[in-house]
Amino acid sequence: MKVLPYSGHFESVLKSGLESSALTRLRQRYGNNHVTVYYSIFENIKWKEILINYHFFYSYDPKNGTATKDALPSHIFDRESMTVVLRSTSRKPLDVYYGAHLSNQTMAQLDSNGEETYSWPGGRTRVQWHLAKLFETHPIPSIALGSHGVYPEPGRYAVKFGQFNALVESAGGGDRFIHPMSLTSFKDPNSIPYVLKDLELDQVTSGCAAKNLLAYSGATVDVLGPTNATFPPFTDREENFMSYADPNVSPFKNQK
Repeated sequence: MKVLPYSGHFESVLKSGLESSALTRLRQRYGNNHVTVYYSIFENIKWKEILINYHFFYSYDPKNGTATKDALPSHIFDRESMTVVLRSTSRKPLDVYYGAHLSNQTMAQLDSNGEETYSWPGGRTRVQWHLAKLFETHPIPSIALGSHGVYPEPGRYAVKFGQFNALVESAGGGDRFIHPMSLTSFKDPNSIPYVLKDLELDQVTSGCAAKNLLAYSGATVDVLGPTNATFPPFTDREENFMSYADPNVSPFKNQK
């Protein structure tokens, strides 16, 4: 909080290898007391659309590691998101976009034997509203254990590296849910209510309270490979909504 907001240069990189005490504190930011979802809203006047982004921020990304043993690609900080697109003139929901990992990666869904059943390029995929998994009028994304990828349905998924599965992860399908506090009709003994807050992107500066970390403009994660993950200000992909919520994005399972 005292360094990042004031030290971001676009060529800077925040290394994941923090000293152990700081890393331990970041790992502990889990649990019932740390469930918050942020939202931002953009209007695409050209296509007469309103985009509601739901941002999920994480202090630590263990990948397939455990509390006692790190995985090689684990790193501090991560973000994923889901975007709901509405027709601006009628407020009718049109599509849901699910984001997973990076835009230059190919994703795949796997069957119970680990065989690929479907793949798509570019990390994110989209589903038409009437085909999305819903509870009443609320979309239900499936979040990958550990790596936080957001998917349209429960299952096993993989980040592809050529013909190989570089990262295999399970998403959803368990007995844990989070739901907005206002959704009192959702009854499940294992569900946890979350706080929904405005990300207030229009007010982000180095001097703003609490959210000044979003002002950091360098690479946030030194991931494996030659290219670092540049998340500034953790929301760059959603802000570029003409590209992110493009109707040419691969539909999930070739849905139209």
